Amino acid sequence: MKKRATAILLIVFVCLLAFLGRMVASLGRTPELIQAPVDLNYVAAIKNLPAATPLKPGEKLYAYDQFGMVTGVGDGIHDWMSGAVVFNSTGDDKIACIDFYATSDALEYVVRVWQASWIHNNYYFDYYNYNNYYYGPSYYYNNYYANIYGWEMYCSQLLAKVSGTVSQKGQVTVKLPNPAPVAAGQPFVVQVYFRTPGYLYPVPVEVEVPGVVEPTYGESYFGWDNDDSLFRGNLLPQKNICIRARTQAQGIMAPASLLLLN
Repeated sequence: MKKRATAILLIVFVCLLAFLGRMVASLGRTPELIQAPVDLNYVAAIKNLPAATPLKPGEKLYAYDQFGMVTGVGDGIHDWMSGAVVFNSTGDDKIACIDFYATSDALEYVVRVWQASWIHNNYYFDYYNYNNYYYGPSYYYNNYYANIYGWEMYCSQLLAKVSGTVSQKGQVTVKLPNPAPVAAGQPFVVQVYFRTPGYLYPVPVEVEVPGVVEPTYGESYFGWDNDDSLFRGNLLPQKNICIRARTQAQGIMAPASLLLLN
């Protein structure tokens, strides 16, 4: 009888170890996202985009690509998600306007500008060196630490915020109520919380379309936080989120608070 009880306890113990092992192994995995079909109308529109975005005198644009939405992504369960892009400030600037896309009608959005607290940078990837890297005001953790915590970006210093709704899908420009100051050489993060009621692909992205779109990868992150105290994000592979930031033009009125371009 005792042997049988011991055998049962041993089996339970082995099963528990296997379960805990799977949990630990899954800590560093990026949640799988689902991509909506590529919108051929937007692909056609990208072909006609000018090579450079017109800027007003004294205005500066922070962007990585042509800013042409190709499709949307989501987790297949929720109609809300946050997308974020990291920019490195090239001067003592004041971020005044944020550009993004609405992937569907009746979009609810919250835009936040953060100073980056720490970011996992793939360029410092090293299996054998478990030290932290420090770069200016931000910590860059290697893959080991990022996987332990399960997040590759963490922001806790909020610089500016604005929220609102958009009635129809397309390009959106919003003006921040107070420009967000960013110092030269400091990375800052623009996060947009998207909610698209009933539509499960809330985050607008560029993906590669041979001969038309060749996105820059490595700067875009996604997460589910909608909080003024923190934002945690995972690196979005093989896609670029359609978010841009613009500084306030010197001596010129900033753009209208909301501008829809179709």
